[in-house]
Amino acid sequence: MLEVGLGGELDSTNVIRSPALSIITSIQKDHTKILGSTLEEIAKVKSGIMKPNRPVLLGPHCPLDVLRSEATRRRAGPVFTLADFEGRERENRGQGEEKGVWTRHYLGSTAAGGSPLTGKLN
Repeated sequence: MLEVGLGGELDSTNVIRSPALSIITSIQKDHTKILGSTLEEIAKVKSGIMKPNRPVLLGPHCPLDVLRSEATRRRAGPVFTLADFEGRERENRGQGEEKGVWTRHYLGSTAAGGSPLTGKLN
């Protein structure tokens, strides 16, 4: 997992061309001299972490219409919000399903079944 610094198009983490998942947790008015003066302008720049054919998860404090439009423009997706998963854990209890079912489906077995990285912390 990599956390972006400034975010989006301007971030050095863009060297990762095909991330397992891009997450935008919230959009706030920070770095307005660089990213833009409105939440919509900032969202467009931050959408630069979205990659073609890769899933996107959007947090609750994001201009969803702008980010969904940017995902389409960038050919990213599918696009999820936290609301897509609310209650899933509760619904799946007792049905033989585990928390990571959606993860395996959208991200592949490596993301849900273990890390491809090795080392003490994995």
